[in-house]
Amino acid sequence: MLGAEGEKPSLGHDIAPAKAVVSVVEPHAAAETHLSASEIQSKGLPPNVMRVIASVVDVFIASLTPEETNQLVSTYAKTVSGPSPTPADVLTQFATLKASDLNAAEEIAQLFLNVAPKAQLKQLTDALGLLSTSFGTWLLCRGSYLPGKAFPDLPRDAQEKALQSLGRSRMASFRVLFAALKNATGKVVYGKLVYDENGKVRNPTHAAMGHPGPYPEKERPPAEKFWTPPLLDVEGLAAERGLDATETVELECDVVIVGSGAGGGLIAAELAKAGHKVIVMEKAVFTNPADYILIEEFAMNKLYESQGALTTETGSMNMFAGSSVGGGTTVNWSGSLRLPHTVRKEWATKFNLPVFLSREYAKSFDAIESRLGVSTEHIQHNAANQVVLDGCKELGFPVGPIPQNTAGQTHSCGWCIFGCPYGEKQSSYMTYLKDAADHGMQLIDGAFVEKVIVERGVAKGVLATVGSSKRKVVVKSKKVVAACGGLHTAPLLLRSGLRNRHVGRNLRLHPATIVVGIFPERLVKPFHGSIMTTLSSAADNIDGTGYGVKIEVPSFPPVMYSAVMPWHSALDHKRLMTLMDRASPVLVLLRDEDSEGRVWSDEEHKLRIDWNMSKTDRVRIAKGVQAAIDILIAAGASEIITPQQSVAPLKLENVTDNPRPFESDEYQKYCAMVQKKKEELSIFGAHQMGSCRMAGSSALGACKPDGETWEVKGLYVGDASLFPTASGVNPMITVYSMANIVAQGMKHKMASERETKATAAVPAKL
Repeated sequence: MLGAEGEKPSLGHDIAPAKAVVSVVEPHAAAETHLSASEIQSKGLPPNVMRVIASVVDVFIASLTPEETNQLVSTYAKTVSGPSPTPADVLTQFATLKASDLNAAEEIAQLFLNVAPKAQLKQLTDALGLLSTSFGTWLLCRGSYLPGKAFPDLPRDAQEKALQSLGRSRMASFRVLFAALKNATGKVVYGKLVYDENGKVRNPTHAAMGHPGPYPEKERPPAEKFWTPPLLDVEGLAAERGLDATETVELECDVVIVGSGAGGGLIAAELAKAGHKVIVMEKAVFTNPADYILIEEFAMNKLYESQGALTTETGSMNMFAGSSVGGGTTVNWSGSLRLPHTVRKEWATKFNLPVFLSREYAKSFDAIESRLGVSTEHIQHNAANQVVLDGCKELGFPVGPIPQNTAGQTHSCGWCIFGCPYGEKQSSYMTYLKDAADHGMQLIDGAFVEKVIVERGVAKGVLATVGSSKRKVVVKSKKVVAACGGLHTAPLLLRSGLRNRHVGRNLRLHPATIVVGIFPERLVKPFHGSIMTTLSSAADNIDGTGYGVKIEVPSFPPVMYSAVMPWHSALDHKRLMTLMDRASPVLVLLRDEDSEGRVWSDEEHKLRIDWNMSKTDRVRIAKGVQAAIDILIAAGASEIITPQQSVAPLKLENVTDNPRPFESDEYQKYCAMVQKKKEELSIFGAHQMGSCRMAGSSALGACKPDGETWEVKGLYVGDASLFPTASGVNPMITVYSMANIVAQGMKHKMASERETKATAAVPAKL
């Protein structure tokens, strides 16, 4: 029986004690095999480092003392006055839970070993090794009172002071270490798959946040609703051909496409419908949407790049990128925004790309949006989106709905960040890949493409390893399309020998941050209902250059909430977590101008991303944060929280009765501190663009106006790598539109080549 607002209310509070729950096995938990303690040590995390990690996680998420527990419960009772408060016994249970109850240290160690490049792993272990000594603890955490002991040997109050000092350090590298440990702890605790005795997923922390757990808001359709891609069985072909494990499987087609996201899917559909034999290669393994488990651990392991733990070289920015059949369209938030005319004009003039001002390009949006079912009809704003609408209207800020690719369906599913189990979100898998399959496309999943085969300056196919057996596969083709995203396409081209100076550079990331407002009298439930349906352009042209921020509303599951919240103590952390269902997040998304980055892969084929935010972009995102603060105050928030360790939350009393909240001394001082400490803003990104940009000459970009690389004939790029600059809006529709340019050009060229070949084969008449 569903509650009034469509969830299962009983799931919030009828869980068993934490220790009983976490003792149950976890059949779906990991993408990688779990490592033993000896294996963890052999791979680079010695016992002294593991001892530090175990100590740190139990400070970030600590078992509170009885006095602290009473304080947590009483503070919650005084703060929350709205509907459906969390019962005291549930708060008490959460208060006593600690990170090690969920094996956090071991999970974090495995995460670091799976994801971090060798250089980053060494830096991390060196720093953690310092914390295993008294001198190193003083060195990293000076500024707080510390006895002459190593971090694990300190009492908890001293450990808290040490972590506070680390998080507020003037040294950016120290703050990054703090954030990495804090966020990893939240990821493995609040996003963990835990099974009860009945086989149901019940993370023992979620009830205290008012979160219903990984359960859909309506009945899920059966697996039969979803189509299964025509998967090529590489091992089966090897067996048929009598090949041993070391021999290479060879295939042939007209076009091989690397990547199945927005760009790869559309190009595959257009070329397959034109009669070409198409093979799509995808490094992710296909998962039927009916099998999605709507919680972070499953989704990050199955549907995200690097298990959702990808960072820049310095660790200053976390990045999220889809890694699935369907690419990022599987896990994005349905926002379907056209490339603004001002950006199209910039691309046309600055990069000599007149196609972006053509009528044909403008018309392509109509066809794309029709296939994806894009519209603003049937949108029902959830409470968090309504907060932004209300705040913007109160301030006179421009605000409106974001078109959704949901085929006119309401799609009130707060779990879409974990994939859509209903088939309502019209991803590449649901649309263009299906069209391609209907016209003969074949898919190889679990395929990592090592390089493009180039002979005398012409692309002839690709070399890949497929499946857990790492079977070598060569696909010979007439054309190759690299459409594996803004992070993987450039490394593929670099591994293939391309040397244009723009390959791997000019990386743009749409740096984003989140400001949170607390509404004690309102059940916001930011994880409930349609996500990201509202947009404000109030600060998108801050200094008249066309660069600034968009204000949106993010998907906000427990792991993201914990990452955004600053950590001041174990008690304060749990106080903030218990207010999650009263929290309203505002996303500040920057169109980055000169924070140039680059991407490549190392000898292990792990991504390496060098990116640093420029002073200009940092000032702009901080101004966007100010706009978000004002929106939340105007909407009635009583507490404002920014992701800055040195900035205490702004608490507003009698906010609804205060006619001039923006004139108070507290507000003025708070805003000044937010701007002063802008270097501390926690930054993340989910849009990767520009690393093989399109331009009218090889001096300006890596690819021609039709998407073909300047260096290698027959090798095309078909994804967000082509963007000459950051788009300034959620890039999915722009990716489709640029892929359409590539697809139409390829169809025309291949038809012309076919006609020329046919003409040459006809004997000349005497």
